[in-house]
Amino acid sequence: MGLIGWVQIESTPTLAQSQDVEVWVGRGEFFDEIFRDPWEIALFMFGDGHYFTITTMEEARIGCPIGMVMSQIRIDDRTPAELLFVVHTHRRPRGFSYTDKRFYGRLVSEGFVGRFGIYYPASGKIKWIEGNQW
Repeated sequence: MGLIGWVQIESTPTLAQSQDVEVWVGRGEFFDEIFRDPWEIALFMFGDGHYFTITTMEEARIGCPIGMVMSQIRIDDRTPAELLFVVHTHRRPRGFSYTDKRFYGRLVSEGFVGRFGIYYPASGKIKWIEGNQW
């Protein structure tokens, strides 16, 4: 017998299998909530669920120096290696820009091993960098 959270793994019925369990289900579009503004925004999500966003309120770019981003990552002694993913918006489907590639490369050089992508609000789709494209 082992434990996963509060559900016991065994052959007898568990609380999770009982007919008496009340279940609440919430639904929503996480990225639509984060990226609802009309300008580009970058979301930095840590593995423990903490996150921060950065924007310069420009429609076609996030003009934030990488040093400022790195200082935000390092608050509370965090490192880029603790980031689960980084996603930013593009309003037009133009793919990864030269600046995106440079930014991704800098994150990787600082220890980032998570996923890096672009969220397209019009379609609700994310394009991820696959492997080491650059």
